[in-house]
Amino acid sequence: MAAPGRVPYRVRPVSKVRFFGQFLVASGVASPSAIAAALSQQAVTNLPLGALALARGLLSERQVLVIHTEQRRTDKRFGELAVAMGFLRRQQLDELLREQAEAHLLLGEALVQGGSCTRAQLDASWTAFQKEQAAAEEAVRAAVQTTAAPQLVAIAADVTGRMLLRMGKLPAKMSAVDGRSPFPRVDHALWLRVDGDKPFTYLLGLTSSDLLALARCMLEPLKAGELPHTIVPLVLDVGRELVLATVGQIVSRLAGEGWRLRPGIPDVAPTLPGSALQGSLVLCTLVLPHGGEASLGLVLHA
Repeated sequence: MAAPGRVPYRVRPVSKVRFFGQFLVASGVASPSAIAAALSQQAVTNLPLGALALARGLLSERQVLVIHTEQRRTDKRFGELAVAMGFLRRQQLDELLREQAEAHLLLGEALVQGGSCTRAQLDASWTAFQKEQAAAEEAVRAAVQTTAAPQLVAIAADVTGRMLLRMGKLPAKMSAVDGRSPFPRVDHALWLRVDGDKPFTYLLGLTSSDLLALARCMLEPLKAGELPHTIVPLVLDVGRELVLATVGQIVSRLAGEGWRLRPGIPDVAPTLPGSALQGSLVLCTLVLPHGGEASLGLVLHA
């Protein structure tokens, strides 16, 4: 079953970066329903470290929340923060990581266990997928180097992918880079201007279903009553929090490269203000596992 609020699974074109499940469907090795069932099995089996520590009584809900909050501010792993804060001993963390690794279920393994494909089909498909993606991802990396600010684009795409996964359990891969197209029409445009010696505006475009799924995931550890099922002000606030945390980490990374920057205040609306687009736009397309896309834009101001 698909995750609540997310669009139905669909296959991406062969010419773009994609996920293994999309490759298997396009190759006829597995059906969309088989992939959806395997992903659901993964979600049940592959527990996050915080959930595993809670289940073992090693962390309290408050401690998990504190660690998650700190993760939004820093680019550090959950276990690393848990030890640094004194919530876990190193031995306890090692045991949790070992248990997590032993129970980890890969998509292909779930498909084989469910009888959707054979081991031989899986192995051959994985080899072909790796070859295809190596070429596709190299083409994207080469395209990044042709932009006006390759360092900024590479760091912003990397951090955005990390934060979408960490905060919303939403994997994303950069599938295209374009310095000519305008920022696309999206359900929700989130942005934040960064001033300094190399000013830019960070833009993130999400569908309503992906923004809602992201918000539900980020709010779930808080247990703050019933989770939202529609786009309400709380969901938009969560979107702003995501952008603020993401840009904060981008600025921190760039500071290590000698950039002097000052982030502003994030905002979200169906359309972007003209002031946010005054400059040279680099548009990055982020492919999502269900076949949808998110848009990452970087406007370079003079």
